[in-house]
Amino acid sequence: MIPKELEGWLVANGYADVVDYEPACGGCINQAGRLVFGDGNRLFLKVNPDAANDMFAAEAHGLGALREAGAIRVPEVIHSGREHLLLEDLPAGVHAGNYWCRFGAELASLHQVLGPCFGFDI
Repeated sequence: MIPKELEGWLVANGYADVVDYEPACGGCINQAGRLVFGDGNRLFLKVNPDAANDMFAAEAHGLGALREAGAIRVPEVIHSGREHLLLEDLPAGVHAGNYWCRFGAELASLHQVLGPCFGFDI
């Protein structure tokens, strides 16, 4: 499940001790799941060997912009390649009583973030 292009990066960056892979449900374009490491840490991996050359780079760029806005919780991009996107694994949250109100406020806040020009530079 781990692409060859990612294996070397994992070893070189201290992530060599993958002990498990937990497939994620849903989605129809990419294979996805959690890499579990010997120390208990987890990262989320999306893989698509048939992805367009810039698909995951563009997704990483967009996630970075959303994260930089600081309005809503967005996973950190750890690494991206032509066939994969490696992300911080966000655990499932608990839907508190004010979940939808908070989500709506965060989404509205995100829409208040302005860029240097109209549109999004990919």
